Amino acid sequence: MDSTFYKWHPGTAIVARPWPFRPKLLPDELLSSWLIRTAHANGCDIMTLTGLIWPGWRVWTRDVDRHCPPRYLNELSTTCDVDPHAFEKATLSPVSASICGHLLPEKQLWPWILPIGARNRLRTGGLQYCPACLAEDSPHYRIGWRLAWNTACPKHEYLLHDRCHHCSLPIEPHRLEPIKNISCCTYCESNLKDAPTVKVNADSMSFQSQADMVAITGSGLFGKDSIPAPDWFSLAWFMSSYISMAVKRRSKSMIQALENIGISNLLVPESLHSIEFARTDERHYLFQAVDKCIKMGKQCFIDALVVAGTTSNSFMNGKSTNSLAVLEIANALPSASRGHRHESDSISINHPNPRYVVEKRRIRLLQRIKAASNE
Repeated sequence: MDSTFYKWHPGTAIVARPWPFRPKLLPDELLSSWLIRTAHANGCDIMTLTGLIWPGWRVWTRDVDRHCPPRYLNELSTTCDVDPHAFEKATLSPVSASICGHLLPEKQLWPWILPIGARNRLRTGGLQYCPACLAEDSPHYRIGWRLAWNTACPKHEYLLHDRCHHCSLPIEPHRLEPIKNISCCTYCESNLKDAPTVKVNADSMSFQSQADMVAITGSGLFGKDSIPAPDWFSLAWFMSSYISMAVKRRSKSMIQALENIGISNLLVPESLHSIEFARTDERHYLFQAVDKCIKMGKQCFIDALVVAGTTSNSFMNGKSTNSLAVLEIANALPSASRGHRHESDSISINHPNPRYVVEKRRIRLLQRIKAASNE
């Protein structure tokens, strides 16, 4: 892959001042990664460097990659003689605004952004890595490695790691001593480039590729229908939650709906509550199932739920959403109210349809799904 390839930002051509050694901000590099590399290149601790740039600001007690206030971006820009927008693009704020449709409050969980769990300078997670990428020249940490939908390296097709392969502790490069390589583990000093690799196939990265494009272009496909990026990501998040709940509850109707879609034996732990806190491998397998749901389109997905006897109440499960696509699906499902029957469906909650009627619907649904997948 060309070294100039990027998805989220192109980096900077040159950093004019003020230090003896001034590493370029590399394409798609995180702001924190560049700060760490700059400090190490000049033989100083990261606290020393950021203390000179931002006196009195405890930058490493927060998630500076999620959001760096304009005041501090301007101070960094003035120090280095670099456009502040170049540094802003090295944070996760522009990506989050694209997938949510607006900027989010700083002190809350950001959907699709892996939280670092900052407690003073300590971290509980949130940063992934590809061993093969860290083995290349100028190892650095990338924006994509903080996005929940990124579970594999598109260049090397390896599953990403979210912990040190040796001690299983979080990745905290900002706590490394200047003499240590940025690819080393802070705790056991193992080199992360030596982590074992797990090859994945290109098909398993379909959701990841699609999500990247939706965030970049501002719209995505639900079947053949184009919907805005915020709606697409809300839909994908809701489907992730629904599939996880089906596995956790072992609900017959929910499991049957998934089987109608072609999802079975899903490797999702019962303890999974939110994709932002899930391990990389857990998200990797979950998103393969979500990819099937999104590709089949709204009507086929609704049909799969209806045949399985899913009601709007069980589908929503008390959750609220701003996704128009999710609300349209819920409104198309039968209500669980006693004695009520959805006008477009003949399923009665109190009097289930005979087996032959359900089987006939199931066969018709499978035919529609197969036809949709061949188009």
